[in-house]
Amino acid sequence: MKVTVELRGNACVAWLPSPLHRYEDRYRMLPVSIPLVAEAARGELYGVFDGVGSAPQGMAAAQFMADCLIRFIQQPGLELPDLLTEANATIHGWGFIEDSTRPKGACAGTVAHIQEGEVSLFHCGDTCAFLLGEQGTTQLLTSAHEVDGAIFNYFGLGDGMQLETAQVSLGTDDFLLMVSDGVTKTFHQMEIARWMHEQIARTGDPINSLRELVELARRRGSLDDITALLIASDDLG
Repeated sequence: MKVTVELRGNACVAWLPSPLHRYEDRYRMLPVSIPLVAEAARGELYGVFDGVGSAPQGMAAAQFMADCLIRFIQQPGLELPDLLTEANATIHGWGFIEDSTRPKGACAGTVAHIQEGEVSLFHCGDTCAFLLGEQGTTQLLTSAHEVDGAIFNYFGLGDGMQLETAQVSLGTDDFLLMVSDGVTKTFHQMEIARWMHEQIARTGDPINSLRELVELARRRGSLDDITALLIASDDLG
């Protein structure tokens, strides 16, 4: 089991591809440690995206959403909700699966914009985000847009897409955790947050804890792509 781990600034991502297909999740980390991000002075931006398996261009949709976040940094004055709504429309414009009303491109996604300790979240689908606070407190920040395992709200849906938003403060020693459904398929949502919080407290090693979360999801039977992104308020250690 080879988990890929990437550290960038105060953020870390760990991911493991499905044993059944190539890796189709996508992520983006744009911390202020990147000169372009620091110069733009528009805060930091992070995203986790998961292509819808039944959409033939699901992976392309996830990649498109991850790439579009760079435009927010590059274009002063561009509002993030407008950017995400525009990207949704572009993916919807790729067309439909033959003889159906299902879009060719579709993906779930959670985006976090962090500026001066304030987090703005934008979300569609079955990815999710948690706040891991001080003294063991945990908070689920997103809802699952799915019924009986099928998502009904996603990037690529077109005019029907509803962008869920949330605001939260990131305090000293807090963490923001975002995961794809490769994790949630084998954990109850709040179990993810509690497990991760307890593991970090016990080991003092958030990076290895993130890796172990991904490994545990696979050992529990997740055959999907597994992606987990952790953002620290200060330093990952």
